[in-house]
Amino acid sequence: AGAAGGERKRPREEEAGGGGGAQLEADNSELRDAAVRGVLVAVVQALERILLDGGPRRVFVPGDAPSLLEDVQLLREFFVARDAEGTVHGLAEEEVDLVSERLLGIVRLMHLPTGELTARFVDEAERLPDTDERDPFTRANLGRVVLHRAAADPAAKAFVASHRAWLQRVLQRQDAKPESVRERCYSGNMLLQRSGSGATVAAATSSSPQLKVTTPEAERTPSSEVTQSF
Repeated sequence: AGAAGGERKRPREEEAGGGGGAQLEADNSELRDAAVRGVLVAVVQALERILLDGGPRRVFVPGDAPSLLEDVQLLREFFVARDAEGTVHGLAEEEVDLVSERLLGIVRLMHLPTGELTARFVDEAERLPDTDERDPFTRANLGRVVLHRAAADPAAKAFVASHRAWLQRVLQRQDAKPESVRERCYSGNMLLQRSGSGATVAAATSSSPQLKVTTPEAERTPSSEVTQSF
């Protein structure tokens, strides 16, 4: 209880009578990991959408960032499920870190003061990409973090008002690109290629549950529409 996964060992009786028990244990472990992996992907997807596409009623300010960072760390620990002796009973730590690394980067962006976010948004010399599938530090994400402050931060609200057309252009490009955690991390065994963690991850991902992810408000709110609210 309290962690993803569970005790991997089976009673010795299952191992009697040849290798059938060991094979059953291996099959059950793969099925369990596939289910846990599906939940991890769904949770990370939902959190990314809440933080970046939560709509005008969802407000985040820099003071929220430390608690959000703690939440991400707890999420990582939960899905690794390391016991007091350090044994992992959930997913491999490297896999959990890779799946949640963009979420962690988004939360780190939320630590930045509004003045820094807006200055870097307009700084052409910085050569920020408008969008990027994996890198959280994009012009679109800077804009989305500012949008989620506009209801509580006069500087953010003023920036949205004075740069509305630019924000809409950038965010329309972002809205046209689906942001799928599953595609980002597992398409074409991307996670396997990046982590070098062996065939287990590649095999298990093929049977991971396909979970529908929605925000608490049913669906994500396109950021380009949110600019109209301020």
